[in-house]
Amino acid sequence: MTKKVLFAVTAAVLAAGVLAGCGKEKAETDTNKPYEISWYYIGSKDQPDTAAVEEEIKKYLKDSLNVSLKMHCIGWDDYYTKMNVMIAGSEKFDMSWADSDNYRINAIRQAYLPLNDLMDEFAPQTKELLGEEFLKGSQVGGVNYGIPSNKDKGHHWGIMYNKSIVEKYGLEEQIAAVKTLDDFMPIMEFVKEKEPDISVLLQNGSFSVPQMLDFNRISFPAVFYADDDTGKVVNMIATPEFKQACEKSREIYEKGYSPEDIVSAKTQDGSFFARIQQLKPGKAEESSSAKYRYGQIDLTTPRMMGSDTVGSLLTISRTSENPQRVMQFIEKMYTDPVLANLIVYGIEGKHYEKLGGNRVRVPADTAYTQASIRWEFGNTFIHYLNEFDDETQVENMKKYNDNLKPAAANGFAFDPSSVQAEVGACQNVFSEFYVRTVTGSEDPDIIIPQFLEKLERAGADKIISEAQKQYDEWKKSGK
Repeated sequence: MTKKVLFAVTAAVLAAGVLAGCGKEKAETDTNKPYEISWYYIGSKDQPDTAAVEEEIKKYLKDSLNVSLKMHCIGWDDYYTKMNVMIAGSEKFDMSWADSDNYRINAIRQAYLPLNDLMDEFAPQTKELLGEEFLKGSQVGGVNYGIPSNKDKGHHWGIMYNKSIVEKYGLEEQIAAVKTLDDFMPIMEFVKEKEPDISVLLQNGSFSVPQMLDFNRISFPAVFYADDDTGKVVNMIATPEFKQACEKSREIYEKGYSPEDIVSAKTQDGSFFARIQQLKPGKAEESSSAKYRYGQIDLTTPRMMGSDTVGSLLTISRTSENPQRVMQFIEKMYTDPVLANLIVYGIEGKHYEKLGGNRVRVPADTAYTQASIRWEFGNTFIHYLNEFDDETQVENMKKYNDNLKPAAANGFAFDPSSVQAEVGACQNVFSEFYVRTVTGSEDPDIIIPQFLEKLERAGADKIISEAQKQYDEWKKSGK
């Protein structure tokens, strides 16, 4: 799936943002006055019982904050475009989810309010549990415009697979022996013969063999090598590693392990045996449901990169009429398990059942659940475990976070203001070529030179040069 971000920013939009922020009087925090928080986030679809959950949340918060929620879920294919249109039009809303695809550019646009002072005053517990270093990683110009989810603080790459198929054919030992993608190839061949009606390995723009290279991305196509401490900025598409990874994708495609229409193939559960996946401890269990159960194969080094600090954030819109109350709500969501689990799982006995302790079961036909995207909703360490989660998941995640390998350029934030035209042009080239290139649907020897030629014309070298200049200045400053 290609995530489209509208990078072209007009002076009029920036001016509107400044005026909106400067002209707003400080809203009251008097909880005697009810306030509805309009919240936009990314997901598969609205849950039918969202209104019932909103009403339950309203009742729960009546005596403490006296706020209610209006939850707007936008699909994965539409979210970034929809939010950018709303931001450009100065539409009123309070809170939105953001990630590395839209956070920094919208912060520079002044689409979000600066949160440092608000957090100090209204969310001190949230600030403490996230920690100074993690919050620093998501700053833009020394300012926090978003509050990261308290979850995994890094990632690694590997394979997510359908456990039911592995158990059906007794492939557990073969799976346990997989250490590289090449080790997985015989398993894919076996499944292709036994299960001809499903895709064996699904890849798309976000989850593909080339993504496993784990470049530390700056602004497409400018990247750092993850473990290179020289600070050299390179064109990702021009690296030999990228071409080799695309050749592996092509091999997988030509063997028939990927669907012929892979560029437009659907990614819903049940349509595939395995997929390339960004992972963390317990990711497979977190993605499992009553209908589909997954396992994972960990293949790359766990790292913390700049993108991980902005992998999932809550932002407060500059158009919010009461940012203080919104921040109070955020503090409660990050610290109150009752509220957090109402948002994630819905109403006990109606949308899920307690299994004892901190574990719950979500039925396949539930009318509300955000369990598969709970990483969007504040502090994952206070969420219930579902029936598939490892009992030691919280402990494992804390240990994982403590032992992540930091990327060499962590803390560097690129300001694309001086190369906006080139960034937008390169993003258009990305949209035209990237998925076709990384999924193996086209010959790398043919498409990569075309890709590079278009990037050169779009001004990729100018982006790389500006990124190198800014990084060198940042490094010299010692920040």
